[in-house]
Amino acid sequence: MPNRNRQKGDSFEYRVKKFKEKEGWYVIRHPRSAFPDLIAIRLIDGQTRVELIECKVNKNGFSPRERIDILTLSDTLGATPYLAYRIGRKLFIEKVFSK
Repeated sequence: MPNRNRQKGDSFEYRVKKFKEKEGWYVIRHPRSAFPDLIAIRLIDGQTRVELIECKVNKNGFSPRERIDILTLSDTLGATPYLAYRIGRKLFIEKVFSK
């Protein structure tokens, strides 16, 4: 029997991916729900920008450990960390800050 939470998560990742692509980003979805869920790349003003996006159906599902992991990886890669989540049907994408 398929896992409903996994299906919801996968569906939400594809929704965020399509949203970013419509904004002009090239988006890679990490297979098997590995960390981070999405890597978005775009050339802006002659500079390559990279965003690491962790997708959570529910904002409260983003643990303190995940915050540390995405901030550490972002610092290492020179990328900007984001959390994508939804409230009802509305999509939110917020930059992740250290505190």
